[in-house]
Amino acid sequence: MMSPKERREAAIKRLKEIAEVVKTKGRSFTDDERSEMDGLFAEVKECDDLLAKGARDSELMKQLGGIAEANNRAVEQERRFPNMAGAKNALVSAMLTKENRMVSFPSVKAFTGAVGTVVTDHDAPGVTPAPAGSAAVALRDRVHEVITGSPLVRTYALSALTGTAPVDEGGVKPSLTGEFAGVDLRLQKLANSYPVTLEFEQDAPQLLVEVARQAQLDMIRAENGLILGAMETAASGEKSSVKELSGAASTVFEMVGEAIAEFNSNNGTNPDWLLANPADIAAVRALKDGNGGYYLDPFSADATAPYGLELVQSSAVPAHQMWVGVQSAITFYSHVSGLIVKAGTVGDQFVRNVTTFLMEERVGAFVNQPLNLTRITLTA
Repeated sequence: MMSPKERREAAIKRLKEIAEVVKTKGRSFTDDERSEMDGLFAEVKECDDLLAKGARDSELMKQLGGIAEANNRAVEQERRFPNMAGAKNALVSAMLTKENRMVSFPSVKAFTGAVGTVVTDHDAPGVTPAPAGSAAVALRDRVHEVITGSPLVRTYALSALTGTAPVDEGGVKPSLTGEFAGVDLRLQKLANSYPVTLEFEQDAPQLLVEVARQAQLDMIRAENGLILGAMETAASGEKSSVKELSGAASTVFEMVGEAIAEFNSNNGTNPDWLLANPADIAAVRALKDGNGGYYLDPFSADATAPYGLELVQSSAVPAHQMWVGVQSAITFYSHVSGLIVKAGTVGDQFVRNVTTFLMEERVGAFVNQPLNLTRITLTA
């Protein structure tokens, strides 16, 4: 018995044979040929429907397989963390908000460290978490991301590339002029820990999701701070090629338009996003034109960025400052180990029915293309 795919191929082959005969003899289709072709077209459509159903069935089986695999991981996690099913589910819920993160669960062991705070690696001083506020947006999703297996990454900063006019045949071919500087970037460790009591898990399991979510947001704040720190460093360098614009908040639309024009003229690109502090976004939404109407729709649930750019809000951005940029301008490096979750006890927590969870990861950020960034400073 022929499969739907084989039936479809046979029908198409016969259709081509009939068409070729008619074309070769230079005549019209006969009634018998028309009837046969109608049946062949119906055969092809029926086979297409069967193949589409088969593809859908295959996708459903794949999803079922994924659910079964997730259930197996949950069973294994339950075995490794007995009596902590609620906390485990809360952690899984938090992790699902960041699909691009790989999560591993090392063996349970005791550890030391401040509970409930975001800390940084002692070998990488000067990195502090971003202030509290809007942290639901992970800036790593708005830049180029690379997963690396090394704690030390070799990367490059690229300056403006200038070409020359094409030459006639036989002439010396011109080269692009520009500079690129190699940089060794060391990944930094970010960590966050929080305790959960057995009684808390039993009495208020629904709150575990919020605890895990807050821990995740703290990690995102720290990541956002790293990315903004890299952008600030690129803008303050001696040979910085980050475009700088400054003006009153009432002229913000003109400055964003100027930044877009600069991108189009110099880089041949269009910026991807407008990054700003939530307080500044609120102020921009309140701006009115000369006729007393709002520039941006105040009744819209989402703040719309001017000129169709994606509007990204983060409290990691200093007040009265905005950035216009291209996704490829910044690279966010994360270690192949991903976001690691550990559970253990500190001091006498074991006898007090307390388990402390620890999230940690090794990450870094670097601006590879300063020319693809524009910083806008809003004055009074």
